[in-house]
Amino acid sequence: METLKEGIRGRSISYIGVDWSDIAITVNYPFVASKVRAIGYCLADFLYFLISETAIRLNNLHLVGHSLGAHVSGFAGKTLKANGFTAARVTGLDPALPGFNGDDDSSRLASTDGKFVDCIHTCGGLLGFDVPICQADFFPNGGINVQPGCDWFDFGACSHGRSFEFFAESINPTHHFYSEACNAVVDGTPYGCVNDGAEMGFFAKPQNLGEFYLTTRSSSPFSTNITSSSD
Repeated sequence: METLKEGIRGRSISYIGVDWSDIAITVNYPFVASKVRAIGYCLADFLYFLISETAIRLNNLHLVGHSLGAHVSGFAGKTLKANGFTAARVTGLDPALPGFNGDDDSSRLASTDGKFVDCIHTCGGLLGFDVPICQADFFPNGGINVQPGCDWFDFGACSHGRSFEFFAESINPTHHFYSEACNAVVDGTPYGCVNDGAEMGFFAKPQNLGEFYLTTRSSSPFSTNITSSSD
């Protein structure tokens, strides 16, 4: 969280955090997962109020969620869209896999939930999806457990959290996460890749769609391409 705050500090960005810890804190995962849709609806209602009553505009609205929160963002996007609004961007950070159907777009974060929907996969096949479900799907270090710097003994928690750490660091305009565009990334292995320079994270662009592969460092700073300025 401190990395995220540091990246935002001094920039013209307003952010709202959704605290649903009273529900999410329980160890009963199926119960928490069952509440994701309702939390998304509540978030959409709040955003609808802000759009209607304040200067917030949809072309500036970026929903970001990690794990189950990725699906909360997806359901918020779906609800806004059903009421005639479309979020400019929805970002899923290692969207949670257990309890969600990869073949049913209506049950999870999906590529149609915003004008631009991107995902960062870091614990695919265990805690997160290992297949593309967004318009742009980034698979750092193959997108699977175990991410560099993590180990096998935490049941994927470290790898699952890497998606948030990568995204938070990417807000810093000097920390770049450039990737290769691939025909596919399967079980952590990239196929048919070309180095097109598409950037993962906060500065991902809607013109770069498909599956992408990149490598990172094993500890913070994770970027392998840090510049001295934002130029």
